[in-house]
Amino acid sequence: QILKDYREQHGFTQLEMAGKLGVSQSMIQLVENGKRGLGRQASYKLHQLDPKVFKLDLLLCPDCAPKAA
Repeated sequence: QILKDYREQHGFTQLEMAGKLGVSQSMIQLVENGKRGLGRQASYKLHQLDPKVFKLDLLLCPDCAPKAA
């Protein structure tokens, strides 16, 4: 959900975001719908886009995030 929220807040279409990350628009759609994860290269590009929002360690290991109590 964070990818979609970020994309919409910054006025990017799925196609524009795909271009920034070097993936297809359909891949962005799949990621936003929780059907796929980003690959390492796209995750790194996403982190470079906004390191404060997209933490590289959590992009590469989403299960490593602290669990809410």
